[in-house]
Amino acid sequence: MIYPMRKLGVKAGMEGNLRQISTYWRAAPKTTFFWAVLTLVAPVLRFLLFFSMGELLAALLNQTPWKTWAVILTVVLVVEPLLEIANELAAEYLGKEVNRYFQVQLARTVLEPQQIDLLEDPNFKKKYLYLSADSREWFSREGTYATISMFSKRAFGLAAAVYVAWWHPLAMLILLTSLLIGANVFAEFLRSLISVFTEESGGNQTRAEYFRRLNTEKSSAREMRLFGLQSWSLAFYMKLWQESKNNQWRERRRILNRTMLITLFSLLAAGIVFSWLLWDLWHGLVSAGLAASLIDAMDRMEGLGPQGDWSEQKATQQRNLKALEELQQISRAAQERSASQQLGDSVEYSKPESRNAAASAGTPGGALGVEINDLHFSYPGSEEEVLKGLNLSITPGENLAIVGLNGCGKSTLIKLLSGLYQPTAGTIMVGGQPATQAAQNASISVMFQDFPRYHLSLAENIYPERLLSPEVAEQAVKQLKEVGAQALVERIPDPGTVMNNAYENGTDLSGGQWQRVALARTLSQVAPNASGTGTKTTELSPAGLHTSELSPAGTSVTGSEEPTQTQAGLIVLDEPTAALDVRVEAELFADFRRLTQNQTTILVSHRLSTVRHADRIVVIDGGQVSESGTHAELLAAGGLYAQLFQKQSEQYLRSGTVEAAEDATAPEAGQPAPGDTTSPSNTNQSSPEPTSPAPETREASHE
Repeated sequence: MIYPMRKLGVKAGMEGNLRQISTYWRAAPKTTFFWAVLTLVAPVLRFLLFFSMGELLAALLNQTPWKTWAVILTVVLVVEPLLEIANELAAEYLGKEVNRYFQVQLARTVLEPQQIDLLEDPNFKKKYLYLSADSREWFSREGTYATISMFSKRAFGLAAAVYVAWWHPLAMLILLTSLLIGANVFAEFLRSLISVFTEESGGNQTRAEYFRRLNTEKSSAREMRLFGLQSWSLAFYMKLWQESKNNQWRERRRILNRTMLITLFSLLAAGIVFSWLLWDLWHGLVSAGLAASLIDAMDRMEGLGPQGDWSEQKATQQRNLKALEELQQISRAAQERSASQQLGDSVEYSKPESRNAAASAGTPGGALGVEINDLHFSYPGSEEEVLKGLNLSITPGENLAIVGLNGCGKSTLIKLLSGLYQPTAGTIMVGGQPATQAAQNASISVMFQDFPRYHLSLAENIYPERLLSPEVAEQAVKQLKEVGAQALVERIPDPGTVMNNAYENGTDLSGGQWQRVALARTLSQVAPNASGTGTKTTELSPAGLHTSELSPAGTSVTGSEEPTQTQAGLIVLDEPTAALDVRVEAELFADFRRLTQNQTTILVSHRLSTVRHADRIVVIDGGQVSESGTHAELLAAGGLYAQLFQKQSEQYLRSGTVEAAEDATAPEAGQPAPGDTTSPSNTNQSSPEPTSPAPETREASHE
């Protein structure tokens, strides 16, 4: 018996119904309770409607007292439409609340985990992208209304079934069995199709959408037209789209035969019962009035069967809620792993033999030290280690530069330091706390190579977390001038201008100007935001949701006229100027050093000439720190750093950038020229990291 029930999808249907009702309750408990009361009262009224109608017709035909039944029927006919209106209003309101609740919960699955490895999990990303797109479609948004309407129809159908059973229980059982089987088979059919569609949305369908966008997105549309690739991308789109739909059509054909058989069975059952009723009427076993009301009741029992679009909308919502639960489970597991890792890091770091006193302390100005011990890391889904037992200590207030070959793990290290990933093994402590916790406490500010260019105003690109106001705009202009973007301020006098020319009165910036805006945003975390003016953006998020609903613990976040005192103690620039020429990069790094004199700073660059003024330079090679020292010390050591520096100097000379080459190769006071192996007179013997020879083999790792 269990096997057929599973085939009919009874268990899955019950689980889906319970999941929907529990979601409704969490989204709007009062409205859900009101709807439940209406759903219980409705079948009682419908039964009274059938019964009083039959009795009234019988009384009129038999010329017996009929006024009592007329009054009952009149009351029912007046009250029932009012209840239907109330049910409609409840469905509309509950639908909005459920959709709002769903979007908040979906956002939390992505926003709550500090790490970004979830976004690289194919299973998680596939489900999230599908839900993010599908849940905003009209068909999905109407799932709550469809479900409530179906429950109402099923309640009426149940009342009709009770009335038919009053005539003959077996007749009711025949109709009820055929309708319930048909409803469950149809629901299983829909669940199967929707499941196939969901799976395909993460495969060929996603790739097909990518090829479709190639001809319309600004980043690719120009090249597609320049190289005549429109037809090529369209052909790929059609091929992938066709393949994704083939599976859905195949599944539809597989289940369609079973659905047709069930439909024929339902028609046969209805024909048997209707013939039975005509037999009783012909032989005088039922009155004409009762027969009329029974026919109406049999027609109303169709509410217990399949409901067309309503059934599909309901099945879609059930599938989305189930997928949301799966996402939440993955998200919670990631958070638990993160919390466990933080606890383990804290315990390990608390051991005297594992702690570096200099790195664990902080300066009065807020600079933070960093202690990295035996760090190992592999990207999710890969067994290849990018970092292999890396050790590094950074003292508070130190200006450190990190260099190395492409793919050596520089950017990976910064992502780990920023708390965006959890180490595979080892610990990263910032100011005496795990890196993830330090990032959550806004103790770290990073300017990445692929920094975002927000479709917001110029001021909001610097202070995205604050409401735009004249005071905030004034502070943004001041911040831009601090980072050397005077020309940008003169070009765009209104800080409220949207930084994208796709918007009305919007504009776009050059690569160098965007670099300055991103630097201003990064350094805005060093000082209090907006000088105490303006308010924090807590009213609405971009999706129209209250910020308090998106906070990890669900706690309320209220706006205040007082500024949020953010004071990042560790500032990082991760190759953000890779696309700029060496002169512009040098100027930007000079501004960066000037504005962060009291903070711990890390500069990551593949251009060695721009980082030679750092307090200390570390070279990453083979997933470890291979060299550490000042510019002069590393040149004198004659290792990988010296080789790369010499090679870059020669490249500048060959390319004709003589000034850059002279600047890159000119020795500082007390420093040897490139290739001079004489030890400098002022070698820093107290470098936190000993200089080690470069390994003979170098592996390019995924960054």
